Amino acid sequence: MRAGATTPFYTGNNITTNQANYDGNYPYNGNQKGAYREKTWNVGSGTPNAWGLYDMSGNVWEWCWDWYGGYSGGAQTDPSGAAAGSIRVGRGGSWGSDARSARSAYRGYNIPSYGDGYLGFRLVRP
Repeated sequence: MRAGATTPFYTGNNITTNQANYDGNYPYNGNQKGAYREKTWNVGSGTPNAWGLYDMSGNVWEWCWDWYGGYSGGAQTDPSGAAAGSIRVGRGGSWGSDARSARSAYRGYNIPSYGDGYLGFRLVRP
């Protein structure tokens, strides 16, 4: 998701609803309000990250393999979640989330059996 960026978003210090599909009524850090589409948009409609991946922020939350839990202290690169648990991590926010949820470092969470129109997943092959 972050694709090497050190800023809150892979797009920089802020993100707009032209770059990602989130609820534009709730912008990040005083940014100007934007569109609220109230549904998903076509994949690839926003701005890709540095690795060419689209919709890593907004559109739908992406279920992650990580169990939700605290990280160990200090600065980290690509940290792993808890070794076990009952709640999985979601990243990226969705069309129904505020811009803060679309930040690269933000982790949502829910039980693995949860599902709705705000969730999705991305198949990745190493």
